[in-house]
Amino acid sequence: GDGAEPAHTHRSRLRPPAITLRGATAYVVTIHGTQQAPNGSLPAVDGLSISSDPRTMQAASFINGVPSIRRTISFTTRPQRTGTFSMPAWKLTLAGREHLVPPATLRVLPPSKEDLLRQEAERKQQEDLRQALFLELSFPRDHFFKGETLPVSINLFVWERLPMIGQPRTPQKIGEAFSQSQFGQPSRRNNISRNGKTYVVFSWPAALTAAMEGDHEIKYKTVVSVKVANSRSSPFDDPFFRDPFFGFGRSQALEVSSDALPVEIRPLPMDTRPPAFRGAIGSFASDINADSNQVGVGDPVKVTFSVSGSGNFGVMPAPEFPASEDLRISRPAFLPFEGDENRKLEGAQGFEYVVTPLRPGNLEIPSLPFAYFDPATESYVDAPSSPLPLRVEAGEVWVDPSPSPASVLPGAAPPPTTQTLFQTENEPGRWTRALIASPSLAASGFWYAQIAPLSAFTLLLAWRVRSRHTKRKNPKKRLAQLRSAAKNAVRFNEPDAFHRAIRDAIRVQVGALVGHERPEALATDEVLDVLRRREATQATLDETAEFLRAAEAREFAHAEMTDIPLAEMMIKAKQLLKRIRSET
Repeated sequence: GDGAEPAHTHRSRLRPPAITLRGATAYVVTIHGTQQAPNGSLPAVDGLSISSDPRTMQAASFINGVPSIRRTISFTTRPQRTGTFSMPAWKLTLAGREHLVPPATLRVLPPSKEDLLRQEAERKQQEDLRQALFLELSFPRDHFFKGETLPVSINLFVWERLPMIGQPRTPQKIGEAFSQSQFGQPSRRNNISRNGKTYVVFSWPAALTAAMEGDHEIKYKTVVSVKVANSRSSPFDDPFFRDPFFGFGRSQALEVSSDALPVEIRPLPMDTRPPAFRGAIGSFASDINADSNQVGVGDPVKVTFSVSGSGNFGVMPAPEFPASEDLRISRPAFLPFEGDENRKLEGAQGFEYVVTPLRPGNLEIPSLPFAYFDPATESYVDAPSSPLPLRVEAGEVWVDPSPSPASVLPGAAPPPTTQTLFQTENEPGRWTRALIASPSLAASGFWYAQIAPLSAFTLLLAWRVRSRHTKRKNPKKRLAQLRSAAKNAVRFNEPDAFHRAIRDAIRVQVGALVGHERPEALATDEVLDVLRRREATQATLDETAEFLRAAEAREFAHAEMTDIPLAEMMIKAKQLLKRIRSET
């Protein structure tokens, strides 16, 4: 009667309702009269691919003076074959009540001539892309042993005429069966011929350690920013220049992946495994030495055991001496690695032990057990160290020079002891049996001199504690510090520091809503629960969870979790913090 639409009315449509096989449409659901996010399960339709990541938009208007709120949810839909498709009616939930979304119909027509030409152009563009930019992964062999470390090289080929912007992003490993060393700076080689073209090749050396037995696959991906030509045709007639990347145009980030390489990870043989084997895999030589071979009882001796060669130094445990009744042997300490610190594949690793003799005599530092598995021969090698001789002296014994009671003659006065004599000067003078205690502790000036600095120190300490407590309690100052830390992380390209700063900023922003004493200790579920109680939108909840879980994944997995540049993530983080402040 008043012209306004009733609460919770719905409408669904496909926009456009008719497309060709190569096209796409949007399945749009419109809900009137609510600000709440609906819940529901979208039905599946055979022959249609419907996106699970909808776009949501909310608008408000007045109809005959009555406010009306409209929420629109749009799903990208692509056909897989021609025909007429019916999107059935389905239910969604609003404020605990179920509502029916009406059905909709889509017609999919055969591909038009323009579609076929566009498809051919896309196929040609993809082929050109594969020749202009590709990633290769090289292994020394097609199998690992579990725990073995092997070198790997990731090579990015960039056609020299491809207008690349800046440097390519560090490759990201895809495959859970391996752990990887850190990447260093890539090397660059020019004028490399392949496929009849000349390339610039960027190479990242790394080391992979096999962690899971069985048949697995591994691949890498990276992102390269290039200038993409505009849609107009190239003015050059030479086919060498007819590619989608030549000339001036817009900047675009291209993701390139290597082919997935199958790798077999074999278990180590168990029947011939020696007791001294603790996980060293490779080809090694060992050496042992002590800084002294003659000491006194209780004097420490430094013993250094060194392992050199090639193998899994990054995961190699330290060998341990057997227990001894004559020696006390400390736990081993790792010395700095001599070689490539990133890969730890070739070089020397030293272990230092402190050996303390417990009795005198001609002792012996026992043999240190060490064994490793050689993948080349597929056998174990037992290589213990040789025992080291150690001569231990008893040391000097102090003898009391005072005469024994039996040596004093009968009737003679006992000699004075050193405990009852005190010489006040170097020259002979008056002897005294005891010193008179100084009365300084009883003087009031002494106590005043002690109380004054103590009071000043107490006041200073209380001021510092209060200042720090006040600073920690002020969420605005803390948010400013975290935003500054995030900006510095973006500036110096430090993803770990960036995610940590944004995670703490979200926690402080949300903690301020409920007056939490220690907001940076809030868990992810607690943060999301506060936002739900404050009626934050579903988009805000999803984006908050994404940032918090990405930070947790980086902290515990130590791996690249996203391809989005930090500068773009900084913009998204600012917008998220602003929405949290405005919506709640």
